[in-house]
Amino acid sequence: NIKDLLYNLVCLLDGRSDFENNDNVFDPLPNRFRHTPSSPQVTSLKATIIDILVAVSNLRANFRLAKLMQKFKDYNTNDKLQFELKSIHSLISDNKLHLYEGDLFTTLFGEFEELFISGDGAALDL
Repeated sequence: NIKDLLYNLVCLLDGRSDFENNDNVFDPLPNRFRHTPSSPQVTSLKATIIDILVAVSNLRANFRLAKLMQKFKDYNTNDKLQFELKSIHSLISDNKLHLYEGDLFTTLFGEFEELFISGDGAALDL
């Protein structure tokens, strides 16, 4: 499970677990920053963990973007919505978008937000 893996990776990056601390204030010991023979390996490991976190974040963003693009594809196969998209394009071309009275933007925004709070998209949140 990616969620479990990422939790453990983040724990490795989180210096608060390096020592017993009951007052929940992060006040690292001076030895934490002392250079040791294993420092380069630790730094390399932490950089790799950050690379993994970035890759997972990109995966989540790309998945949601692909789902949103699928919505646009679906819109282009619906005659009524395709007509509305062409109307919006015409208004944009004429610099008159403020005259648009439809609800397509609200609908698209709502569907995009749904990717973060329900269905497959929400399952990506860690």
